[in-house]
Amino acid sequence: MEAWVEPAYCDKDGGLVREGELNLPLRLDVVGVANGETQERVCVDSNSLLGFKPIEFEWSGGLPIRLTPFHWDGCHVRAIGVPKIAVWSPLCGWFDRWFDGEDTRQPDSNGLYGVIHFLSDPKREEAAVVFEVDFGSAPVEAFEEFLDALHNLGATKIEIGYDHDAPNQMTAAPDV
Repeated sequence: MEAWVEPAYCDKDGGLVREGELNLPLRLDVVGVANGETQERVCVDSNSLLGFKPIEFEWSGGLPIRLTPFHWDGCHVRAIGVPKIAVWSPLCGWFDRWFDGEDTRQPDSNGLYGVIHFLSDPKREEAAVVFEVDFGSAPVEAFEEFLDALHNLGATKIEIGYDHDAPNQMTAAPDV
């Protein structure tokens, strides 16, 4: 059996499976394959969080950010101020860049491709739009460009992670 690392979820013809309001594909963590057939799917999930008190800072363009502990592979994001009728192209463009649907990136010394795995469809919560992001093996630059994309959508404040006094409402990437 061989292991495929960070494969995109594809249909029988090899095309990316796209779903949801944003029509985005997803990547799996690791897939065991034997004789061209999937034998096993392995999810690599964070089990612990780095503990720190919430940090508030200003991102480029004067965008306020509130950062609390979060999982890189299950990042909860609230973007406040995004118009009810949003043009999602800045976010979809960011996703396409870091997802690398054409698989042009080469693996690093650890066998990882520096790609994101998943972005949920936007969910409206009062004055905010909520997303879940699996940043996969993407570098910090992907996270920074994500903040820029949200700002380009019209976000006036971004909250990353959860305050642990609040109930955990996190939704995970789909189990495929």
